[in-house]
Amino acid sequence: MRTLGFFMAAAVAGIGCDSVLGIEDHQLADSASISSSMPSSGGSASDGSAESGPGGSAGSDGSAGSAESVPPDAGPDSGEKVCSPGATQCSASTPQTCDSNGQWQSSGAPCAYVCRDGSCTGTCVPGVEQCDGTTPQSCDAMGHWVNGTACASVCSKGACAGACSPTSTQCSQKVPETCNASGQWVDGQACPFICANGSCAGVCTPNSKQCASNTPQTCSASAQWVSGAVCPYICSAGTCTGVCTPGSNRCDGATPESCNNAGQWVAGSVTAGTCGAVCTPGASPAQCSGNTPQTCGDNGQWQNGSTCPYVCSGGACAGECVPGTMQCDPAAATNTADIQACDSAGTWQFSVQCGNCSNLPLHAACGVCASGQPKCESGMSVGPGLAQCYLPGPC
Repeated sequence: MRTLGFFMAAAVAGIGCDSVLGIEDHQLADSASISSSMPSSGGSASDGSAESGPGGSAGSDGSAGSAESVPPDAGPDSGEKVCSPGATQCSASTPQTCDSNGQWQSSGAPCAYVCRDGSCTGTCVPGVEQCDGTTPQSCDAMGHWVNGTACASVCSKGACAGACSPTSTQCSQKVPETCNASGQWVDGQACPFICANGSCAGVCTPNSKQCASNTPQTCSASAQWVSGAVCPYICSAGTCTGVCTPGSNRCDGATPESCNNAGQWVAGSVTAGTCGAVCTPGASPAQCSGNTPQTCGDNGQWQNGSTCPYVCSGGACAGECVPGTMQCDPAAATNTADIQACDSAGTWQFSVQCGNCSNLPLHAACGVCASGQPKCESGMSVGPGLAQCYLPGPC
């Protein structure tokens, strides 16, 4: 300091002489400046790893500024140099350059990202995170993006998140799901049949059955109808069944049978003219076959009863005599008896007197009549009209 003061005093004392000698003021100032710039023992580290000596300054980001030979009490207010003109450094995020007066001056606006060695650099703010598609990135101390491991689903705010890849689809039983932009599954409306690959599909519920006309069908796992063999009779609820073709007919003995819609035989009623029946049980009236009564049996055939002793009429035994036979009225006197003839209904009918009936069994008509009594006209048959056979005249 004493040396510096000496030179400064000498310079001030010689101002007048210098002017007389034609030496300009700025030349003297330059000489004083050169005299005061003395090398210091401090070093400089361009990479910021070395500490600055007493006469050097370091950048704010850890990089060393230009080495300076500055006295300990030098500073902006002292008017003395604090840096070497042209040197650069960073003050926080603001780049600085040492001016010709050895003073630090801001050389531009604060850096958007990183200030290093007196210059703006980098593409991001250290510590900030972001996503590049599905890849998380973080900004390092140099202001450069560093990629992390790609996310399996989504990347959000520089970190992996979500449970799925956006727009992908899946099924949760019968419910289709779609992955949203946040990587979360969102349920859709439940499918009526099946959900496949995230979408509703199929035309039927797996394992269900149906009939396509007479063909059984089963719904496959992919919800499609699969046809089986055509049924021989009928298809019901997706299964072959029945023992006959609906609408067909047959005879079980005298009993007619028809096949119903379920493919089962249904017995009908025995009816005359069907399946060999000659009469209808319970409907056909009894009849006579000669002197034998007949009724209709359950098999549609006439069943014989016991032969009637006199007459069979309307399917039942009747009468009191054999048609065509004669007798004398048991109530009449022996010699004056009336002749009775049995009509076709087996009923005795009265006739006129014919005299003595004692010989009736010996004669086909009236027997031998007494003198003067009516007689049976020759050639007339005996029957209900017996009275017409007798004419007045001698015996």
